[in-house]
Amino acid sequence: MKDAYRRLVGELENPKAPRTSYRLGNANLYGSEIRSIGVKIPYVKEVAARYAADPSLSLADFSLTDSVELTICFFIIGLRRCVSFDEKMAFLRERLPCADSWAVTDVCPQFIKPAPLGTYLPYYREFIASPYPFVRRFAYVYALSYRRDEKAASFIGGIKKESEYYVTMAEAWLLATLAIDHYGDVLAFLKSKRAYPALFRKTISKCRDSFRIPAGRKEELMALREERKRFVGVSANKR
Repeated sequence: MKDAYRRLVGELENPKAPRTSYRLGNANLYGSEIRSIGVKIPYVKEVAARYAADPSLSLADFSLTDSVELTICFFIIGLRRCVSFDEKMAFLRERLPCADSWAVTDVCPQFIKPAPLGTYLPYYREFIASPYPFVRRFAYVYALSYRRDEKAASFIGGIKKESEYYVTMAEAWLLATLAIDHYGDVLAFLKSKRAYPALFRKTISKCRDSFRIPAGRKEELMALREERKRFVGVSANKR
């Protein structure tokens, strides 16, 4: 184990480091099978920022199965060391399959300055087709960076039926965010057969909770939900 890496691990596991209110080691907090050491994510980001410029710290020294927080450090440092958007995407293409937590995928966008939407779209299409769920989640979460782009609704075309909970949640998050400025496109999607039940429910729930979606539109979405419930009930009775 290299000295710089040992020091980084020591800072993360320092008993005096700021800790979450959750039980130490509760990996379920981050949806991972890897342990959590229970330190707060802002502190993890501070530690990663200090070590990103340390030339004696090699990414090859990292274990990505030790703790969620250590894995987050790995990705922050790796992204900080990449210069261009394409370099960052190439780094994620290689490394994100090792991610085992939404906390990893959701921190990455903070260290990637958005390129034009057209530059990201090929990566979006590639990542949503990945066999790795957290690669797919990242694709949808990073798409949120383009929510104010006039062509942001083009991401809806990539949304597909999912079996992984954290990916479905990312799809719903994206749709609910797009509904703020692209409501018609989101409504059309929700009325289509592509809006599978779990995604349909989660999206409307997130829209209902949003303070940026007008009450009238929320009422329309709730009416759509009730309409689908009646349709499903009628269809079940006919069987």
